[in-house]
Amino acid sequence: MLRSFGRFLKRSLLARYPDDTKLIAGRIARHLESGETVLAAVFVQSPGTISARMQGGASAGGSAALGHYGGDFPGGDKRHALWKQQFEQLGIDPELAHRTTKVVVAVTTSRLLLVRRRTATGRMRELLAAWPAGEIDRVTVPRRGNSLRIVRDGAELRCELPNEHRFLADVYRDLPAIFAEVQATSRPGSDA
Repeated sequence: MLRSFGRFLKRSLLARYPDDTKLIAGRIARHLESGETVLAAVFVQSPGTISARMQGGASAGGSAALGHYGGDFPGGDKRHALWKQQFEQLGIDPELAHRTTKVVVAVTTSRLLLVRRRTATGRMRELLAAWPAGEIDRVTVPRRGNSLRIVRDGAELRCELPNEHRFLADVYRDLPAIFAEVQATSRPGSDA
């Protein structure tokens, strides 16, 4: 009986996040150029969102998600200030950066897109950035880490993954390799 209960828990509560690339592609289609398709897309969030949920339960997590970065959880205000600074260094509007907690990172056939995801509704309407693949230095997801990092002209944006690495779809780990392929074909002199 314990064994079957354990299998139930593993399948239901600890199941991997699905690969939402198709869902995201449909919702951000308005931001795509003619002939451009989404190859991989993932959900990410500002650093500290998970710890806010764990330390303060739903109320602190909700407050953090809505952008109320007060003294409710250790490092919350500092993390949000750093997040905002990283957005500004990448040339993203500071006011929009202040309101942003959840982001979609999408790799298309020619670009890397950052789309703001509304916390309460999940809508993806505001395009934060759309960079040609050649303008990005690298995209990394450290092995067994909890972050996705985008580096452009030496400036880094560090995003938190929505769950522990072992519970995420493979697209989270594969995204850097997919981006590297797009980047290689977008460089001058490539055969593409």
